[in-house]
Amino acid sequence: MRKQLSILALVSFLVATNFLAPASATTAFNVNLADHFGGIPQDNLSYITTGQGNNGSESLCTGWDDPKCSNSLTAYVILPVCKTLTEANCIEALSITTAKVPQSKAAFVKTIGTQSFSANTAKELPAGSNWSLFEVPALASAGEVSKYSVKVKVDFQKFPIIGLKPKAFSATVVPYASGTTSMRDIAMYEWVNPLGVTTVSGNSGDAKCIWTENATCGVEAAFPKDAKVKLTIHLGNYLTSWLHGRLTEPTVDINAITQTQNRLTVEAAPVLTPSASALISSTDVSPEISNNFKDPSGFLPPGEISMMTTASSDGALKNFLGFEKFFANKATSLTDTWSFRSINPTEVASGAFGGFAGFGGFGVASDSTGLGSSAAKCLPQASSMMGAIAGANSTTALIGMVTTNALTYESGPPKFEDGYLNYKVAGVHSNPDGSDFIGKYDLVMDGAIARCLYGFGAKVPISATVSIVSTDAGSRVQSTLFKDDGNWIRLGAYGFTFSSPTLKIKLAQGGAADPAKVAVKEESPAVPEKAVKVELKQEAAATNTAPAAPAEVKVIATKSISCIKGKVIRKISGTNPKCPAGFKKK
Repeated sequence: MRKQLSILALVSFLVATNFLAPASATTAFNVNLADHFGGIPQDNLSYITTGQGNNGSESLCTGWDDPKCSNSLTAYVILPVCKTLTEANCIEALSITTAKVPQSKAAFVKTIGTQSFSANTAKELPAGSNWSLFEVPALASAGEVSKYSVKVKVDFQKFPIIGLKPKAFSATVVPYASGTTSMRDIAMYEWVNPLGVTTVSGNSGDAKCIWTENATCGVEAAFPKDAKVKLTIHLGNYLTSWLHGRLTEPTVDINAITQTQNRLTVEAAPVLTPSASALISSTDVSPEISNNFKDPSGFLPPGEISMMTTASSDGALKNFLGFEKFFANKATSLTDTWSFRSINPTEVASGAFGGFAGFGGFGVASDSTGLGSSAAKCLPQASSMMGAIAGANSTTALIGMVTTNALTYESGPPKFEDGYLNYKVAGVHSNPDGSDFIGKYDLVMDGAIARCLYGFGAKVPISATVSIVSTDAGSRVQSTLFKDDGNWIRLGAYGFTFSSPTLKIKLAQGGAADPAKVAVKEESPAVPEKAVKVELKQEAAATNTAPAAPAEVKVIATKSISCIKGKVIRKISGTNPKCPAGFKKK
């Protein structure tokens, strides 16, 4: 199964099953892109394997000391709840706030299932845990959803010389209601494939359940209205250079616990994210896809092959574009989602350890920000990350976080090109009911690195320009948000449509401006590619001397309208936009 995953570059989960009767003469691919799936053992269990051999072989290991894993080891670990404030790799706290309940720290209830393997504290390998369940009594008293499942999963790999290091992590919070299931609990097991090679797989659980335990399960529910989620976790500092996820208006705090462990706190509101699915005949997919499901004789078994891709995972954007024409430009469902994950080191850079490409393929030190070679001048702000990756020093460096509710998006950091931070998102144009799906995008970035990248002084006032460039003639920006508190730069764009827009952000040096002063761009209906721009300016802490308290944060929110005069269309943006003389509102 992992061989298929690597070939198809889905990077998430690929589950091939034959549901139709053997007598069926056709094969179909059931393609699904969503943010999480119930019943997938590889996603919902902790386990350790030998890693995949050259012939695709793989075996399960009972723990760090299992002889089978003496040469190589890959561990997929769901983190436990912290027992102390200095424990490594664990979940420290969860809180949920709403308009009705402004303070609501969640109480830990239990962990699902039993421990998969013991911890090795000397190697900083945590015990193999499972979903952690929390409850918020204050929310229950207010008549709101009060039960929450939390999963923080870290992928570890053993490397020569430097030992065990995390490769990636993800964190998700899912509200649930108690349910029942007739399905057996999911489990991992070894099996011998038709070629006689030992490999690892798992039995599927109940698709409607987030987790299962002895005929009980958690059925996903929606977050309370206007909810904000705050999650605090402990994890290795080499995983916090860039984060991405499904949140809106996030705030991030990070501080050191030990030389190798950080306390990371993320607070944000959940977002409605779409999923897309299609049942596609094997005659309509590319040979590159169907060939990977053929047996050694070249025969493609009849039946239905299920292809599940986590929409926020590495490679999901490419997978979406490969199947986009089959989705009818319409979402299958909308789900309340709160999750974030690290950006895969291979997405940040490649080759930092010279010939030692085995460790994630990191790039040269001048590219350690993930922002390209032009960021070499920013090494004083970013070079400590390389030392943390190698285990040589401690760092709490966090370059930034990008979040969106788009169906899928680039899982790497924004690309710094021609003075713009560019970020691609993609998705279907419509909601399940046929209405427009409205996009959201947030960027949080370390202020020192952002100023360095653009060559600004340490505390100069700055402005920001947001552009949405798309082949979709309906693209628009309804509002934007820009904040600079002296430490973090936060910028958001809300109200754009799809299918595959590029978000472009440019910072400029300058003082405060009239909130209504915005860039106006004339558009012609005949132009296929469309750019909507909104310029925001805000005064930051303006000093180049000794550090001072940050200036009061000013937030500017704008909206856009379309004005038409003959064949000329203008986008007018501001706090209270009005059409110019001779134009009328479209």
